[in-house]
Amino acid sequence: MGIEQVLINFARKEVGYKETPVNITKYNEWADENDYWFTKVQGCAWCTTFVAYCIEKSLNNFDWNLEDFCLDDNCCWSDKWMANFKNAGRFYNAPQIGDFAFRKGHIGIVTGFSKPGIITIEGNCDNEVKEVSHDMLYWLGYGRPRWEHLISFPSGDSESVSAEQFVINQGIYIGKADGEMHWKDNLTREEMALILYRYWKKFNK
Repeated sequence: MGIEQVLINFARKEVGYKETPVNITKYNEWADENDYWFTKVQGCAWCTTFVAYCIEKSLNNFDWNLEDFCLDDNCCWSDKWMANFKNAGRFYNAPQIGDFAFRKGHIGIVTGFSKPGIITIEGNCDNEVKEVSHDMLYWLGYGRPRWEHLISFPSGDSESVSAEQFVINQGIYIGKADGEMHWKDNLTREEMALILYRYWKKFNK
C-alpha cells in the first residue's frame, strides 16, 4: 500500500476524539477558519469535515481541485461527495483499503477487513472518532481516489523527511502492526529484506 496508508495512520491517531458539546469539534473549527464549504459548519454533523481534515493535514501537495479525487471544497455533505465519485465512475461495490465508504449522510475511511464486513475510521460515530467494524450491507458503496496523483516529494523539507515520505508514498515502508512508523527503531534482517523486495518490485520494470 502507498499514500493511502499515510492518511489512515493520521486518521487513526484521531481515534477517541469527542465532540464538545453537540457537533462542536476542532474539525468544524478548522473548516470555518479556512472558509471551506458554503457556510459556517461549527455545530453541524462532522463526519465529512473529519475526513477532509485528515486528508489535508496528512497528505503533501494535496489539491482540492484534482477532479480524480472527487472531493469538493464547496460542499461538506457526504452525499455530494458520493455523487461525485459515482459521476466520475470511481464508485465500487467491493472496497479496498483507503477507499471512502458511503452510506446515506455518512462517510468513513476503509482501514481493513473483518468477518463478515469491513473496518473503517469514522468521525461523528456515536459523537466521537472511532475505528469500527460493520457488515458489508451497512455501506452503499465505496469511492476510490486516484492516490497516485499524490506521489511526490515534500517541498522545502530535509533529506531525511523527504526520504521518509518517499518510502511511504511508494509503499516501500508502511510502518508496523500498531500503525506507527517507528523511524528510530532498529530493523531486523527480515524487515530489511522486505523493504528491499518492495523497492525491487516497484521499480524493476
